[in-house]
Amino acid sequence: MVSKIIERVSTETGIPRLFPALAGEIALSDLQSLLMHAFKARTANFGESDLRRGAERSLVASSKVDARLLNQFEGTAYEVANEFEAVELSPVGPLGMNHILGGIDQNNVLTTIRNTEVLGDPTTALALECWRRRKQARDRGPETVRLCCSQRLVRMQPFDQPGYTPHFRLFALVSAGPQ
Repeated sequence: MVSKIIERVSTETGIPRLFPALAGEIALSDLQSLLMHAFKARTANFGESDLRRGAERSLVASSKVDARLLNQFEGTAYEVANEFEAVELSPVGPLGMNHILGGIDQNNVLTTIRNTEVLGDPTTALALECWRRRKQARDRGPETVRLCCSQRLVRMQPFDQPGYTPHFRLFALVSAGPQ
């Protein structure tokens, strides 16, 4: 079933195979390059009014939570998790990570044109980091990896709840070891 937006854009552009080409026929690296050029061309003539209009979106607005309270929360959380190694995650992960490891709908993830996506759940990135570390330590024998982090996240699902912001902070703990 074709969505209304895909149908409308295909009709308006006169390119009926536009979506299939973008969705899978063009190599991912070529699609990335194409989109980078498209966004560069679109922003070349942007001005201050475009920037102000974009700044009105809730996605880019600052959080209403006092940063000092978040800092206190993080300090307490790290103290309680003293048996876990604290890591600072990248704010982005590989394309598809939130969907494959977290079951998060790709429409609720902020996907980038550089074949990455902004973290929507820190446990997915921590799971990948555990995998990396266990893979590197295979020759040393079975070992349990315990990681924790406090991470700013972005979720794109629409909420009409007062006080909701699409970006927020979570503290996460992940353990990985031999079964």
